[in-house]
Order: sequence, then C-alpha cells, then structure tokens
Amino acid sequence: MRGTQNVVKVATSRWVALVTLLGLLTAAGCASTKTSKKSGKRLDQLRQSLSGTDYRGMAQEGMAAWGRGQAQEAIDIFESCLLLREDSAVCLADLIIVLTRTGREKEAESRVKEALAKHDDWVSPHVAAANLAILQQKLDKAEEHARKAIHIDSNNTMAMLVMARVFYAKGKVEAARWTLESAAKIAPEDGLVHLWLGHVLRRQNRDREAIDSYQKAIDLRPDLWEAHEALGFLLLHRGEAAKARERFEHVAQLRPDEALAHMHLANALAGENRYDDAGAEYRKALELQPKLAAAVHFNLGIMYRNGNFDDIPKMELWERTKGEFEKALQEAPKAVPPMTGGVKQRAQAYVAELNKSIETEKQAQAAAKLAEEAAKQAEEAAKAAEEEARKAEEEARRQEQESEQQASPEAGQQPEDAAGQTPDASDKTEGGNNKPDGKKEDNPKKEMKGQKDSDKKPKKVKEGKKKPDEKKKKKSKKNVKNKKKSDKKSKKKDKPDKPKQEKAKKKSGDKKGKGTKKEAGKAKKPKKVSTKKPDAAGKKTGSAKKGAS
Repeated sequence: MRGTQNVVKVATSRWVALVTLLGLLTAAGCASTKTSKKSGKRLDQLRQSLSGTDYRGMAQEGMAAWGRGQAQEAIDIFESCLLLREDSAVCLADLIIVLTRTGREKEAESRVKEALAKHDDWVSPHVAAANLAILQQKLDKAEEHARKAIHIDSNNTMAMLVMARVFYAKGKVEAARWTLESAAKIAPEDGLVHLWLGHVLRRQNRDREAIDSYQKAIDLRPDLWEAHEALGFLLLHRGEAAKARERFEHVAQLRPDEALAHMHLANALAGENRYDDAGAEYRKALELQPKLAAAVHFNLGIMYRNGNFDDIPKMELWERTKGEFEKALQEAPKAVPPMTGGVKQRAQAYVAELNKSIETEKQAQAAAKLAEEAAKQAEEAAKAAEEEARKAEEEARRQEQESEQQASPEAGQQPEDAAGQTPDASDKTEGGNNKPDGKKEDNPKKEMKGQKDSDKKPKKVKEGKKKPDEKKKKKSKKNVKNKKKSDKKSKKKDKPDKPKQEKAKKKSGDKKGKGTKKEAGKAKKPKKVSTKKPDAAGKKTGSAKKGAS
C-alpha cells in the first residue's frame, strides 16, 4: 500500500499542474491578445515542467481517481492528458469508459465522433470507438474498430488489448489468450495486459496461471483495483476466504466510497465465519448505495444458508434465510445493476426449498410432540399399573396371612381356660348354665361327671388334631408365593375345621344336647356306674342321644 500512496501523491501533484494548464489553455483560446500572450508564456513553462510526463501514468491516475468515486477529477485528468498529447490512445479510451459508466454516454459518443473525424488514421480514436462499442454490446462494430487500430499499428498494445477484449466477449477465448500473450511480450510491464490475461486463463479453468497473472498485474500496478478484485473473486471461489479477504480489503481502501467493494469484502468475511463483521460491511454497502438492496439481501441469504449458526434454532434460521431471499426478490425491480435472471431463479428456488423444509420440520415437530405426549401417557399408565400391582400384591399377602392365621391352631381354635375347656364348653358344663330348653340341671352328680369328662376331653382333642395342624403349617409356608394355590390349600385345610366350628355352633345353639358324640359316649359310662336313679339316667341318656344325633 505504501507504493500505491506514493503513486497517488505524485500523480495528484501533477494533476494540479494539469488542471492549471487546462485552465490556461482555455483562457488562451478565449481571452484578449494581451491575456493570451501572458497565458502562452505560462503554458510554455508548464509544458517544459511536464516534458517528461508519462501519459500512461496520467491515465492510471485518472482511473485511480475514478475508482475512489471521484469521476469528475478523473475526467479532468484525462482531458488534461489529451490537451498535452492528443494522440494518447489510453487517455482517450479511459475518458470514454468513465463518461459511459457515469451516465454520460451521449457525451462519450460525441467525443468519439469528433476524434474519428479529425484523426481517422490515428490508433487512439479507433481504440476509443472499440471500447464504446464493447460497453454498448455492439461487438461487431467493436471488432471493426479494433482491427483498424491494429492495421494502423500492429505493435500498439492498446489496440491489441481491445482486440483481445472483443474476442473474449464473443467467446473466442483461445484467440484472446494468444493476442494477450503477444501483447505481454511487447509490453511486459503493462498491468492491464496481465489483468486481462488473468481473465482469459480463468475462463479456461486454468486457475493457478490466472492467479499468477493477477498477482503480476498487482505487482506492476498496486493501484489497479480491478486486479485485486478479480484475484479476490478467484480465491474466494477456491475456498481461500482469508486470502480473498485481504484482496477485498485493498479494494475497499482504494475505493472507500464504492458500495460494491464493501459488499465483496462482506462476502469474504462471511466465508471466514466472521458473521458480525460481514453484517457490518453489508450495512455499509447499503448506506452507500440503497439500490444494492437486492444484491445485499441475496448475499445475506446465502450467508445464512451456508454458514454455521449453531446458536440459532433451526426453524428460526430457516425463516430468517427465507426472509432475506424474499427481500431480494422484492427489491429486484429497483436493483442497480439489475438482478440477472439466473440470480432471480436461484432466489426463487431457495425460497421454495426453504418452504418445503419448514413445512416438513413443522410436521416432524408435531409428530414428535404427539409421540412425546403418548410416551408420557404410557409412562403414567405404567406407573399406575405398577401401583395397582403393588397394591394387589399387598392385598394378596394380607389375605394369605389371614389364611395362614385361620389355618393355624392358635388362630383357628378358641382359647382354653385353666381347666382345658373352651369358653363354649365351660359355659355348658359349669353349674348355673341353662339347658337349651331353658331348664336348669337338676342332678349335681351328673354335673360333676360332666366336669370330669370335660377335663379329659381337651387332651383327646389336642392329641387327635395336633399332627394335622403341623402339616397345614408346613403346606401353607411352602405356598406363600402362589396366591391361588395357597388359597385353595388353605380352603382344603379349613375343611376339617368346619365341622368342628359347626359342631361348636350346634353345641351352643342346641336346646336339647350338650357336647359332642364322644361326650355323649362318656356320659353313658357313668350311667352304668350310677345306680341311684335309673329312671332319670335313662331319660337323660335318651335326651343325650337325641342331642348327639
């Protein structure tokens, strides 16, 4: 950049002299004789000071001023150059380019006609006419003037350069490359020749050679922003975003007020994933040129589509990307330069693609939500079923414990008193008990005999039912885990006890009998021993038999 600044500084001082010279020449042609003489002396002094001027260097300074956005300054430099050297092909050609690109096309056409009318046998008017025809897309007319210029001077590099540009525009890439290589041999230090040779080589997909040509053009002319920009585009296309960014930074320094320079720099920053810096450059481009809105929004859409935005939710990112492409399509009618049909089609395709992705994602999210709710319900149902199973298991255990308690002798039989009798039996044998018919026992001896019999009875009951109860305990312990089997077995074990319970109920509720069949049998034995009241004993025996039956 130091070399570029030096060139600009020197050229600017010369430009001041040239503008002064231009004013004097104008005054010399319009003022009085005395004033003309004074102007003429001053003009001679200026010509003497500028006798060693490189007119090609002046043209370069004019293009540099135009690159900085100072179009009028560039035009003044070109006009001054032509006043000093009317046949300067480069100054005239560059003047026509600047006039055309700044919207002064009619003025450019007028200057070309004037130059051709005055000097049709010079190279410069035909080179200027060929450049104007290329800008107007009149390629046949451009080729005609380019061939005339080469016919006048076959070694004129400006004529060869414009011829190569015509070939390039017509798609005759090999002819363009051959012409430029010939021009480079004649003028190896001409940066413009190497710039266009780079364009041609890139068109042939010879990227490595194109990079070398662009770099050579930059080395020869550090102020040639077109070379920096072209190299930046190629490097960015190859995925070398950092190197491309360096080139675009040079362009932005050379053309600080050019919106496109900042937009291209933003694209390179986005390629480096420096999205915040890229956004700042995009905004600056819009501030400088609001009519670039379509291009800026399209590039923002590309950044969001291809970038790594892991911190932004997918749906939000898609909606933002879609919004940028839709804005680009809305701004397309006002775009300068106009948005090409290919770019419009790409933007429309991206919007359609994003709409489809968004709809698919919405459906997927809805399905996922339903699945999540179903899973939650299933989990709740499983928990409820587990709770029910737990409660059922607890209930089964409780019932099993109750069955075991009922099957065991301690829980199944009523507690015995100190005499070994159950409460029911004692109630029946003790004196004062009422008979089933409500009559009191009249015979005290029989009461004594019944008490003796009841003393013997519990021993026989214990001895006769001890073993079955132990077996029932063992069986119930083995079947604790299986509810159904344990219930069945407990029922089976309960069956032998049912008659006892029923007999006990009959004993308590029977109005005529007292005791079991065994007790009745025991009551018969005292009958043989007793001799005091046979008639009463006989009546008792009959009533006992009836009670036992």
